[in-house]
Amino acid sequence: MHKKVVVLNVSGNVGKTTISSQLLYPRMRDASGKFPTLVEVETYNKSAAGLPGITAIQKTGSQYRDVYELAYEDPALIVDVGASNIVPFFEQLTTYRGSAEVFDMFIVPTTPGSKEMHDTLKTIQLLRMFGVGDDRLRVVFTRVASDVVDEFKLLYNASATDTHSFNFDKNLTIFETELFKELGELGETVDSLLSDDSDYPTLIRAAETPQDKKRLVKRDMALRMARSVNDNLDFVFSHLALQVAEKPTVKPVKK
Repeated sequence: MHKKVVVLNVSGNVGKTTISSQLLYPRMRDASGKFPTLVEVETYNKSAAGLPGITAIQKTGSQYRDVYELAYEDPALIVDVGASNIVPFFEQLTTYRGSAEVFDMFIVPTTPGSKEMHDTLKTIQLLRMFGVGDDRLRVVFTRVASDVVDEFKLLYNASATDTHSFNFDKNLTIFETELFKELGELGETVDSLLSDDSDYPTLIRAAETPQDKKRLVKRDMALRMARSVNDNLDFVFSHLALQVAEKPTVKPVKK
């Protein structure tokens, strides 16, 4: 399995944190059950660190040197680059020439909006400048209603052109769901919610107040959604093809 993964897009609100914390984090555990190191290169958006079972390190794009060192220190690493830090992050990749090779995979999440899709193509072109080929690039389609090709037609057409070519993998589809909003309100992750073995039908019937009943119904519905969403995430993860790769010895180029 690839162990060093960067999740990024020059566009915001495309599902980077969801992919980092809900898709990758619980599935990149080692044989002993140890979770990967999650680094959030973020300034403004809410951290996933407060969610059950998730520990995260906060860095900024200008602290790329620290992130680079972690790639050598930690056996498994997820780097979630927020849109607010994407410019300094790419500037550091330029400064430390060739250092992108230390990362096994770059995941670019995207949504069906026109701006987000154009930003996705821009992100792919930037990654190409740093030597990221199709073997290390994955585009994950989020908030898909039903037909990923139809909803991402701009990207589908662009993927076959010489200037914007990339592997349009329909298997990397995360379908639209209310669950992630519900998880934010509940302060849970898919993983933590699935560990709840409470008998909610019995608890709901025994609820003494309308408020308690409403709260329990809300949690019961979220748990049921989590089971189907988890299957979707399992499927996507299995198709990321996180295979073992020989890592080059790359050191920062001195200025």
